[in-house]
Formats: sequence, C-alpha cells, structure tokens
Amino acid sequence: MHPKPTGFKSVNQVSVILFPNPTNSSVQVNLSRENWLVAYKVFNLKGNAVQKGVLSTSSPSVDIHNLSKDIYIIRLKSDH
Repeated sequence: MHPKPTGFKSVNQVSVILFPNPTNSSVQVNLSRENWLVAYKVFNLKGNAVQKGVLSTSSPSVDIHNLSKDIYIIRLKSDH
C-alpha cells in the first residue's frame, strides 16, 4: 500500500477543443463530458481580463467580435 500524497486534489481529466483559431467573431468550446457548465475569462497578453462569462452545453460559444485584433488567452474553470 502506497501512502496518498497530501495537498493534492484528485483531477478528472477533460478534453477541451476550442475552434476556429484564428477567428474574428466567436470561439466554440467543446468538452468531452455531457451537461457541462464552466466559467470563462479572456485575457490579453498583458494579463488583463477583457471579458468573462459562463459557457454550457446549450450555449458553448464565446462572442469575441467586440475585441480588437490581437492574441488572447481563454481560461476555463469548472467546480466539477
């Protein structure tokens, strides 16, 4: 029997697909599980959050048409 490390949470791996890339209107998000709900934040390369919201199985796209042409990072966070 091996001791369980402390300070680590069990991680359920989920595949994430974001498309299309590049885009100038919206990004579709697909997760490899059913009935999902995740919060998202869009960051510019300076690290500033420029947009945030919630995505779900029934509403899986991030509308970015109002953002200036640049490179952005999307962070997804789920409590499940």
